[in-house]
Formats: sequence, structure tokens, C-alpha cells
Amino acid sequence: MAIQYRITYQDDDSNDIDIDLWCGNDGVRVAWETELNRNIGSTGIYETVVQRTLRMVEIDVVFYQEQYRKLVTFMSFAQQGKAFSFTKDVSKETSMPISAAVSVGDTLIPFGAAHTFVAGDEVYISDEYRTTWDLGIVDSIAANSITLLDPVTHAYSNVTPDNVYWDGYYPSLLLLDTKFDPDRDGQTYTHTFNCVEVIYGS
Repeated sequence: MAIQYRITYQDDDSNDIDIDLWCGNDGVRVAWETELNRNIGSTGIYETVVQRTLRMVEIDVVFYQEQYRKLVTFMSFAQQGKAFSFTKDVSKETSMPISAAVSVGDTLIPFGAAHTFVAGDEVYISDEYRTTWDLGIVDSIAANSITLLDPVTHAYSNVTPDNVYWDGYYPSLLLLDTKFDPDRDGQTYTHTFNCVEVIYGS
């Protein structure tokens, strides 16, 4: 069984702790949610303000006794409201900084180094403050760049720099679960983690 998933968090000494897991029957399910604030303005018309944009993420995993012990420790970290990262495939590029400005309508995304994106990958492009983003599909690749199937709808900068993420990578998840009670079948455990990622807002 090939390792697919990985949770990464930091211990009290800021060391990265990796926990490698396997894909469960339901894989990863994602729902986008927008929290709105609607008020009646001075004109008597409802005014809508976006408070936060969220990705609700359910991660169904399979693991063994070794990972069980590590996950118990992880839960004590995550239940304090501390963020962690997650990738659906440890062999994939997690993120790459943009090396030159990208304008609205561009499909070419340049990097300053080699990458491991491949044609067909879904990618997520975001500015530093995650106020604007694009979801795209890689149409073709070069040594230090990718070309998207569709043009971006926002401009991105290499000064910050803004980043391109593989869409199966979640850089900052928060755990919603208050209980860790995995199902067990012989030597195998299964569990679904319920998480949220704040894309925009706080």
C-alpha cells in the first residue's frame, strides 16, 4: 500500500512532525463556504459584506498502530486551535513562488526553479493575504514554468511573492473535531478528520 497522505505540524521547538497516512474509502471531500454579513443600508437596500471564505475539508484516512500513537499526540496539538498542513500526495509539489509578475489574462506562470507539477494537475494561485485567488488546471509544463488551460482572473506579484499550490495541498488547516475515536478492524484503523481552512478573512 503506497503512502499518499501526510499531515505536518510543528512541535514546541518548531520542528516539523510528519505523519504519513493512507487514503480511506471516501478520500478527501471539500466544500466551499462563504460567511456573509447582511445589513440594511441607509438606502434601505441590503448591503452584503463577505466576512470569510472557508474550505471545509473532510479527510478519510487509514492507518496502523504506529500512526495511532502519533495521531493522539497530534490531536493534543490541533485541539488547541493550532494550524497544520496536509497533502494528498507526498510526491507532489506543495507550493512554488511566482518569479515574475502575472497579469490578468495570462496563462503562463513562471517559477525561479524546477518544479514537479504535471499536465492535468489542479492548482490554486493566491496572493500573500489570500484575498484573491484562482483555481486552474495545468495545460503544459516547462522546466521553470507552467501554462494553465484558462487565463487567470487576477494579477499576481513576484515581490511578495505570491504562490502556486497544488490543489491537493492545504497549507493551513484547523481541526474542528473534539474527539479522536477511530474505528478498528484488526490491525487497521480508520478515521475521518473534519477541518476548515480560512481562505479569506480571519
